[in-house]
Parts: sequence; C-alpha cells; structure tokens
Amino acid sequence: MAHQDDDLLFVGAEVQRLIRARCFAGTVYLTAGDAGRPFTGDDSYILRREQGLRSAYALMAGVPSHWRRADLTVRGRSLVSFVLNGRPGVRLVFLRLPDGFSRGVGSPQYSQQSLLKLFRGQIASMRPVDGTRSFTAANLTSVLSEVLTLRNAERVLTLDYDSATFGVGPPHPADHSDHEMAGRIFRRAAFGSPARPTVTPYIGYGLPLLPPNLTARQQRDKKAAYYAYAAYAGCITLPCSSRFTLSRSFRLWMEREHRRLHRQPRPGETLSVIGRTPARTAVEHCLTRSVGQATDDTVKTQDCAGSRDQR
Repeated sequence: MAHQDDDLLFVGAEVQRLIRARCFAGTVYLTAGDAGRPFTGDDSYILRREQGLRSAYALMAGVPSHWRRADLTVRGRSLVSFVLNGRPGVRLVFLRLPDGFSRGVGSPQYSQQSLLKLFRGQIASMRPVDGTRSFTAANLTSVLSEVLTLRNAERVLTLDYDSATFGVGPPHPADHSDHEMAGRIFRRAAFGSPARPTVTPYIGYGLPLLPPNLTARQQRDKKAAYYAYAAYAGCITLPCSSRFTLSRSFRLWMEREHRRLHRQPRPGETLSVIGRTPARTAVEHCLTRSVGQATDDTVKTQDCAGSRDQR
C-alpha cells in the first residue's frame, strides 16, 4: 500500500475475508502518510496512523490489539514491523518514505521527495522520514521482492497501476500519485520474486465512478475497521473526536471495492489506452481506422465497440 489507510478504504473487504480465513496477511506501507508533518515523538501524526492500523487489524482478526515489534532484516536493512500476538500470521511493515501528495510534488518538510519523482528518475533516492537509510528505485524494488520471497507470498493486492492521471479523484478520473506509483512498484517487485505471486490492482480514488458492490455486512465491517483506525488517526492534532463523521467520498468508498480488470481483445482488435477511470466499468480504448480518402486513412483510439473499423 501507499498510505496507512489505503488497504482499509480500497481493499478492506478482501483483506477481512483473508484474515477470517486465517491466511497469512502481511501489509507493507511505502510512505509514512505524513501529510508534510515532522516525524516527532510517540505522539506524532505518523506514529498515530501506525497505531490506528494496529487497532484496525486486531479488530479484523478478532483478537486484542497486542503487538510485538519484530523488524524484518532485508538486504542489510531493518524494516519497521509489528506482529499481532493473537494472530502471528498478521504482520504490518512500514517503510516510512515521505508522502508525495496527490500530484507527486512532495512537501517542503521532506525536500519535495515523492514516489512519482523516484519512479520517473527525477530524484536519485528517497530518505525515510525517520532518517534511516535512503532508497533508490532499484533498492526499493529489490527490498520489496525479497520481502515477498521471505514471506512466500502467493498474492499481492495493491493499488491501480494502470491509472495514469494524478489528482484527487471524482468528478475527475484521477488517483493519488502515491497510489499509482505503489501499484507499479509492487508489480515490479512481484515480477522480481522467484515465486512470481499474482498481482491484483484495486481502484483507489476513482471508486465512486463505479457502482456499489459490497453487501451490507461488508460495508459495516469495513466501516468498523476504519473507525478503529480513525480513533487514533482521524485527525491531525489530538484529541480526535469520539464522534467521527465520514465525508461523502469516504462514505462512497465504503460501499465499493473494485479490482482493475481488463477485458481480453476480441478477434482483430488492438487494445490501446487502458489508464482511464470513466463513469463506466469499461476502461479500454481500441485502435480505430478512420476511413477517408484512400491516401488519407488515419488511425486513432476510441471506446471499444466491436465495429468493423476496429478490426
């Protein structure tokens, strides 16, 4: 995941299903979700977000929120990690890289660093907010690949790696830059793991553009886990209100959970653009021949409609 609530908001129902089935559930968070705030003391916003997650995962597992610190040593690095005492198959790992903000500009607090800039090669490395060793893009991918290998991961649930529009979401077809980069980075990491786990991307901010699909119970459980998290991290400054009200976007997210799926090309079709999140579930474009004069035929992309000009 990119931030410490992305799983609860966008993959929560599937995570709860896996935990209830007593599957190993290990979640890795790339950024600190710092919102440009300093990493300070035990009461920092960053650490409260991590504490809120521990509370949420304990609730999903149905055991008390008692955790032990069990850092992972991977390629000479020590990764901050916690294991749930009552369910040792539940583990959370925090890399604490700086929040890149929705468009990938980063914050002055952390020298404008972002996953988007790292992925594009605009910066050579990123330093975690807790001051530990920096990651290059290659370091980051190799460390995550090793984590997947160490944990014998069979599936990687991540965020939408096909979206290519950065921003704040509906009414615009955009997603947070950290979400999109996390999806791409985890996919690269999965490709680099000998086990080659399957990778499933989930829609992020664009969810309200797609229809509700969770049952009443799934919505209730998803909200309960998020409220457990928000009791610690639902506000920037303490104390957080005990009467937490979800905004409209959050309410819509709670009703939905969609994987990024693509249909297979039909005979003769060539799929083109796939990085859109429009107000319908189909996101593909197909190459389309516009027939003009014999010497002036052009090819462009349009919604896949199965027409003769697309074959």
